[in-house]
Amino acid sequence: MNKEEITAKIRAKQELINLEDEQTRKNELMQDIRVLQMRLDMDDTHEKIKKLTNRD
Repeated sequence: MNKEEITAKIRAKQELINLEDEQTRKNELMQDIRVLQMRLDMDDTHEKIKKLTNRD
């Protein structure tokens, strides 16, 4: 999954949270967002490492 796809999924889940009434479902969506955010962070870290080590 690339960064754009992950960002789009995060936005979609945020919208679902706004529309959802059930707190349990909101919590599940928030957990999904946290996982996706971790993926983005990992990808950013990977890119930084590649730049520092001059690897492609």
